[in-house]
Amino acid sequence: MALLAIDIGTLSARAGLLAADGELLSVGIAPFPLLRPAEDQAAYRLDDIWDAMGQAVRGCLGPHAPDVQAVAIDATSSVALSHTGAPPLAGGADVLCWMDHRAEAEADEIAASGDGLLHAYGGGMSPEIHLPKLAWLARRDPAAWARVTGVRDLCDALAHRMTGVDAHSLNGLACKWAYLPGEGWRIGLLDTLGLTRLPALGALSQPPLPVGAVHGVVQATAAVHLGLHPGTPVAIGLIDAEAGMLGGFGGGHGAHAGADRRHLHLHNGHDPKRPAHPRRLGAVPRRRAARHVAARGRAKPDRRRAGPGAAPPPRRPA
Repeated sequence: MALLAIDIGTLSARAGLLAADGELLSVGIAPFPLLRPAEDQAAYRLDDIWDAMGQAVRGCLGPHAPDVQAVAIDATSSVALSHTGAPPLAGGADVLCWMDHRAEAEADEIAASGDGLLHAYGGGMSPEIHLPKLAWLARRDPAAWARVTGVRDLCDALAHRMTGVDAHSLNGLACKWAYLPGEGWRIGLLDTLGLTRLPALGALSQPPLPVGAVHGVVQATAAVHLGLHPGTPVAIGLIDAEAGMLGGFGGGHGAHAGADRRHLHLHNGHDPKRPAHPRRLGAVPRRRAARHVAARGRAKPDRRRAGPGAAPPPRRPA
């Protein structure tokens, strides 16, 4: 018995095959291109990521595909756009990279709105959150926004391709969208930003799935692409930072249920049992490979603060 873990980073897809006791048996890595169509913009083509993911998984599995009992996937907090007609972003792109900063003005507008959503973001709003980016697209290119038929966290978009099932991770919605667990969508804020139709797109109208739920099973066409057997269960996806935090607990999800609820909200500065601290960050911490990308002149560090005196986002090794 073995488990397949897939991690989609900023510049590459990684796959790891693990024994039931956690021993890492094999790995596979494949790069994909990051598009920089304009200053402060960063994007991908989902097909490029899907191709790299297939290469990484096939390279990892080798002869072990019959042993895989389940698949888990995490990804950077990038946002994928399904569409009709031409891709909605420049350069044939359809995924907004997590570090895209085109929507700084929209982020400032949301931060000044006083909406209750800000409590979950430490009082501020980063342009790396999905909401300002989608507002930017709806306002700056309404024809492109009109072609968008679905909006998904990258981990959910890839799980959708694997399974054919359209579902959203509660982790993603709670951390990156105008959505509060237990309350739902911030409709007034969405209306103000020109995103009224967002909650009706695809499965966004359905309740999201929690950590540990099954997204679906690998369908036949995806099984060929990935080298897996059809019918293999795929767990609901996670943003990479939260997946790493959950994995760091050790001992299993059930043994730390209280800690899971608390720390899975840390990424967006919200503990459901405590008010947001004014020094907590609204900005998103650097993702893997961000420092490497910035060193090549492709990214600007996000030095926003959620409040006076807040520390800068922590740096993470590439």
